[in-house]
Amino acid sequence: MTFDGAPTLALRRRVHSALAAYRDGTYSLPELIDDLSMLINEMENDSVNAINSEWISEFRQQWGTLEEVYAVALDRGQSLDALPEKSASAIDSATAHIENMLK
Repeated sequence: MTFDGAPTLALRRRVHSALAAYRDGTYSLPELIDDLSMLINEMENDSVNAINSEWISEFRQQWGTLEEVYAVALDRGQSLDALPEKSASAIDSATAHIENMLK
């Protein structure tokens, strides 16, 4: 899903870089969540580029899925290296959705 008022190329590259770092094992899930959270804040406060609030909302929803999976895993004492299939699938789906938003 693309919108007018999507993030700048520089912000999109930073999101893509964070996702790539997670996929190649450089970032853990909490590091990815923290990095995306920081980028959401930057997007929301970017008055120069006026990023579409609908785009940010969609991005935040996918980030929220990642945060929820992590919170549930912590609550249940689950290792992030051995998440249940449903949780791993939710992470894959959310990261793929974010990646598609960057196109």
